[in-house]
Amino acid sequence: MSKTKSKVPEAKPDALFDRIVSILDQARGNVVRAVNTNMVLAYWMIGREIVEDVQRGRGRAKYGEKVIEDLSARLTERYGRGFSDANLQWFRPMN
Repeated sequence: MSKTKSKVPEAKPDALFDRIVSILDQARGNVVRAVNTNMVLAYWMIGREIVEDVQRGRGRAKYGEKVIEDLSARLTERYGRGFSDANLQWFRPMN
């Protein structure tokens, strides 16, 4: 009984590389979109908290500017850039 090896056609190395690159590019794109979506949601929730808690739903609280300044300083100290007074103002929903 003779043993014959079945030959499996070899894939082109470039084709394999291209398929793997495609998988990685798609996964990385999905990660970026998921992060962006979650950050937008987080910013919206931060803005809602400012309006609900600090402003009690009104357009502006008299002390709101000081509260936003304090929040900005504390968040910047903890998380770094991105939490300036102006950014926190933009997080709030427009009425």
